[in-house]
Amino acid sequence: TSASPDYEEVTIDGYKYLEWDLQIEPSGTEKISLTVNYRPLFIVLVLIIVGVGVYYYERSPVVIKKEAKKIPGFEGETSRLKVLLHVKNRTNKPIENLNVVDSIPRIAQLAKKHGLGTMQPSKVINNEKRGTIVKWNIPVLEAYEERIISYQIYSKLEIIGPMKLAKARLKYKNKRGKTSRIFS
Repeated sequence: TSASPDYEEVTIDGYKYLEWDLQIEPSGTEKISLTVNYRPLFIVLVLIIVGVGVYYYERSPVVIKKEAKKIPGFEGETSRLKVLLHVKNRTNKPIENLNVVDSIPRIAQLAKKHGLGTMQPSKVINNEKRGTIVKWNIPVLEAYEERIISYQIYSKLEIIGPMKLAKARLKYKNKRGKTSRIFS
């Protein structure tokens, strides 16, 4: 807000008022011009809208989240985890040829039994240094579809404290034809 002539802000009973100190002759007049500028508010609003638009345009169309739940151990096992990988398409277009890769630490082993409806891994590689690497291929992920990949790992040794799991990796071809990688 700007005014001509200049003013002072005065607070009376919790309300703010504008006050002018003017010397007016008898039968005289004085012109007060008050201008309120909304341009900064408009610019901030436009910047917020553009920022949200850029975020939605540039964000990854696919999301992967990794979740682990402890389940009671079986005979001879002291630690057992059920690992869930949530793969979700956030767009209205199908995405093809997704590759999901997850690593299991060397202290744990992949359970061989898979439940009904569970997606089977396409490849399991045992690596001395990195542990077990499990790969899944998803041919098509339809618009707004979410797939849950689950598997179990166990350890014959008792694990005390938290067990750190590696990030799951998802590879796909983006709309520009380049390979993109997303981590959980």
